[in-house]
Amino acid sequence: MAALRNSAVYCRILIRPNSVTLTPRANMSAFSKFTRGKKLLLSTLGVLTAGGVGLVTALEMSVKAEDVDLHTPKYTWNHTGMLQTFDHRSIRRGFQVYKQVCAACHSMDYLAFRNLVGVCYNEAEARLLAEDVQIEDGPDDEGNMFQRPGDRKSVV
Repeated sequence: MAALRNSAVYCRILIRPNSVTLTPRANMSAFSKFTRGKKLLLSTLGVLTAGGVGLVTALEMSVKAEDVDLHTPKYTWNHTGMLQTFDHRSIRRGFQVYKQVCAACHSMDYLAFRNLVGVCYNEAEARLLAEDVQIEDGPDDEGNMFQRPGDRKSVV
């Protein structure tokens, strides 16, 4: 028995189960100098950023709805050819609608009565239309503003 006990002690000395072997660590990482709290903060920030990018990508794909393509309708206009022109009667009706309905709120500051000649009105009709409109003009000799009938240079 004593021989067995001596051999067991000898084996424990050779094996040394409680000994700590120190090996040098490699300090190749840029994060090795950070504290544990900073490392935890940076890794949490990275996970949240990756999750946010994934969420935005998933939402963008679901909103995109590529299977539904809406296009504007294609109309064959009769004035698109080289020798074709506008429908002058419909332009005249459109201008009449503008005068009666739209002019209350919207203005055509850059359209003069002379621009209507040859499009939907002739020279005499454009002059009559312009004379129906009262334009504020002035000042006169006394410095007062006055109203005058419009002419072809007046804006609509």
